[in-house]
Amino acid sequence: KGKKNDPDLNEDLIVITDHHIAVLDGTTDKSNQKIEGYQSSGRFAVTIAAETISQLPPDATLRETVDRITKSLNDAIRRTGSYDDDYEDRGGFQKERPGLTLLMYSSQKRQVWRVGDG
Repeated sequence: KGKKNDPDLNEDLIVITDHHIAVLDGTTDKSNQKIEGYQSSGRFAVTIAAETISQLPPDATLRETVDRITKSLNDAIRRTGSYDDDYEDRGGFQKERPGLTLLMYSSQKRQVWRVGDG
């Protein structure tokens, strides 16, 4: 439901697969950049991460999970054309990029992972 009673503004998602359970909390970047088709960059980030998690192999490691989400998010950002050509050169992927906090359980690894500051 989220903070604003509007699902399109909600930056939180839960993903449940046969081998993983994840809670994703999107963070809106400091620039408040909107990405075409999304209400916020946080919503964009959790949507891309959820799609990536749903395709993870059962034995994915934490490192593999983070690397896949990062690559998917970077690729999706580039596809949208929402950021100008020198975005990466300015360090934008570190300072302004859409992001999220991840809390995830891997049944195969019997581990709980937390990535981010949420």
